[in-house]
Amino acid sequence: MRALASDPLASARRSRADSLASIPIFAAVAAEADSAATPLDSGPWAELAVSAEPARLRAGEWLWRQGDPGDSLYVVLTGRLEAVLERPEPARVLRVVGRGQAVGELALLTDATRSASVRARRDSELLRVSREAFERLLNERPAFAVALTRVLGRQLREATSTVVEQDPVPGTIAVVPAVPGMPVRDVGGYLALLLGGWRTVTRLERPANGAEPDYGRILDRAERAHEQVLLLADSADPYDPWTSFCERQADRAIVVADGVNRPGVTRPGLRGCELVMLGHGGAALAPWVAAYEPRNVHLVRGGSTQAPVIEALGRRLAGRSVGLVLSGGGARAFAHVGVLEELLSAGVAVDRIAGCSGGAFIGAQFAMGCTPQEILRTCYAEFLERSPMDDYTLPLVALTRGRKGIGMVKRTFGDAIIEELDRDFFCVSADMVTSELVVHRRGLLAEAVAASMTLPGVFPPRPFGDRLLLDGGLLNNLPVDVMAGEGEGPVIAADVSARFDPPARRHPPPTGTFRARLRAWLVGTGAPMPTFGETIIRSIVLGSVDTAAHAAQHADLVIAPRVEGIGLLEWKRIEDMREAGRQAAVEALETAPAVFRGGGGRS
Repeated sequence: MRALASDPLASARRSRADSLASIPIFAAVAAEADSAATPLDSGPWAELAVSAEPARLRAGEWLWRQGDPGDSLYVVLTGRLEAVLERPEPARVLRVVGRGQAVGELALLTDATRSASVRARRDSELLRVSREAFERLLNERPAFAVALTRVLGRQLREATSTVVEQDPVPGTIAVVPAVPGMPVRDVGGYLALLLGGWRTVTRLERPANGAEPDYGRILDRAERAHEQVLLLADSADPYDPWTSFCERQADRAIVVADGVNRPGVTRPGLRGCELVMLGHGGAALAPWVAAYEPRNVHLVRGGSTQAPVIEALGRRLAGRSVGLVLSGGGARAFAHVGVLEELLSAGVAVDRIAGCSGGAFIGAQFAMGCTPQEILRTCYAEFLERSPMDDYTLPLVALTRGRKGIGMVKRTFGDAIIEELDRDFFCVSADMVTSELVVHRRGLLAEAVAASMTLPGVFPPRPFGDRLLLDGGLLNNLPVDVMAGEGEGPVIAADVSARFDPPARRHPPPTGTFRARLRAWLVGTGAPMPTFGETIIRSIVLGSVDTAAHAAQHADLVIAPRVEGIGLLEWKRIEDMREAGRQAAVEALETAPAVFRGGGGRS
């Protein structure tokens, strides 16, 4: 065995065999066949390793495209790949594949074409296993084939179509200046300090003068010794060797820009970055968002790079950022105000917030920086004093003109832009044309919230480009799965959408009276029935009850205020709902994981 270990070729084959054996599906097969004790240099993995071929991809290059023939499996030795569903449009990333993981397993067992495209998120080294080599292994080792069949059958039985594939916590992070003179070292240094509180972290800057070193080998050593690596690029020139390397190797890029300059040369490799914007936003921010299509925008309003927004970014990069999702539910959504009060009182740092319908209305105000007391005053003014639902008209499109509802959101949110909010925010609506869930992360906050609150039949649908938008509760009244998929930290779900009390008459009219006969003639029955508005809102909630129940699986903490007995249009019960939210939050926090207790959140 010593001679074998000293043989470079044998050592390389053993390393390849080790990589193949670590693939989750193959590891399960080994356990099923009880072959885990088989030496790697003589088992099935060694046979595959002999025929496996090395391959390289540069960041941005495609390994294959959706619809291509499926003829091989690839194991990631270094780097990152991402599986992209290009059709139907718009394209979306399904999952990210890192070191030791594989893509294309099903291609070894079927003649089907590739169901999704795969490209390199960063420079990657791969190991290719052909279908021919795999089929030869199946023919020569029947026990292996039987074990594989059992594993695939078990996985198929346990699989569900609603599993959320979370983005992994980024291992290598590049901090890049958009223009010369940006404080990259200050931002990177503070992030390294923050991340070091949770993980082993190191910073890599441009190597010292002399011959250009092997950047890849330096990074590989750093990645093996640390959980996270920050690459600090000191040049804004995309053709600079070190800057180019940082951009290509990053699992996540942080671009530092300011409001004085404008984007220069388009840099496709930085699209989807974290955009740290120094100074004010407004018109100065728009061209940067258009050029980089950032994953998130972090607006540093003051001059210090040690701002709370950078601290929130650090928590998100570490997977420690708390997200809060607020469901819709008519007047019951007022309970979210009490939930917010107790979370802040307990010191929970809420960096991300999302909502649907009434939850979007309250969550958006919190994202703007409003306190629970300010949100409560707005709810009193808009729902009790003004009422957004009584500008009735001939029901050619809807019962109301919708003007009072639009006036409400414009008064509340003004010209606020989602990208400039104090906290990260999104809300959801439903496209009645395509039956798709629309996630609003950009643009005017008032437009997004208005779309999320557009009750079908009560308000006219909201035009949005080629879309016609309605209340998001039609498809997902509690979008926890959307937030959980970001993989940026634990998620709290505040749910007021479930539980229905049938209507009951407090003082039913005497049987046989004119009033009773008139009501029966108008309604068609004398039985207790909900109002039209109650029926609309309840129908929306019922349409996504299953979705809400599933979404709760992805929350780390669920707060469910006791809202039974509160009508969905009983706006006057706002204080009762607020108290129900507070009590539910207190009870939930008593048994909550430690990550939700304390931490000095922003208020």
